[in-house]
Amino acid sequence: MARFANHPIGTSYQTKAIPKRGARDIARLTRIIRFTRFAMAEIMLLFGVLFYKSNGKAARLLSGNNMRPEDERKRFDENAMCKAYVKRMVFMSLPFIIGAVIDIVFSGIGCLFFWGLWLIMFVLLLIDRCKRER
Repeated sequence: MARFANHPIGTSYQTKAIPKRGARDIARLTRIIRFTRFAMAEIMLLFGVLFYKSNGKAARLLSGNNMRPEDERKRFDENAMCKAYVKRMVFMSLPFIIGAVIDIVFSGIGCLFFWGLWLIMFVLLLIDRCKRER
């Protein structure tokens, strides 16, 4: 051990100072993350309202629906399809809001809760969609 103490490779990494983040930078980053979650929730809620008020015209924005032939599209109630997706969008925006509120009280826990809950909801959406397509 003693014979490597004066070696230039052994000491070079110890002389460089690592800059530390200040409390202001961390607080600013936390506020940005919280704002982003609320913004995502607002975007999803806005799309939900727009889908609801479209009277079925927003069904062309649903994936796969605009690829169907015209006669096959007429078999589906596009207004009901839009309203079903509105419920799903509003339901999927809730983890954004809940996670941000939890993160205000317990920093970091809300983010973990949000991603876990949102991932479960997304998998359930994919399973439900797969069942409907069969």
